[in-house]
Amino acid sequence: MVYTKLFTLAALTILAVVTGVTSEDPNPILPGQCISPRTIQCCVDARNINDLDPNMRGLVESIVLLPLPDVGPLIGFSCTPATQDVNGNFSCGEGSPHPLCCANNYYGGIISIKCVPVTL
Repeated sequence: MVYTKLFTLAALTILAVVTGVTSEDPNPILPGQCISPRTIQCCVDARNINDLDPNMRGLVESIVLLPLPDVGPLIGFSCTPATQDVNGNFSCGEGSPHPLCCANNYYGGIISIKCVPVTL
């Protein structure tokens, strides 16, 4: 069972990076608007839930155990916490170009849900 979930997570991550077009919210928030329990995440990919194909939707729903309308508006894939400098400014590395404010992370950031874009 554990290996099945790990395989699914790996496949989902690869699929997220290789396929489709990302969606950006036209109204990103500022870092100070991302308040607990949400955290600023740097994600390799970000998708609008409406842009996911049926197979991807099914995989995400099976991993987070929630119907997709409850995880939107954006889903982040392969996310890590943003770094914060001594002045309080946040940044993301070049390999994670999508800064998001997310409510929940699953499997160490493989999937982050209830995300909105953040302007860093």
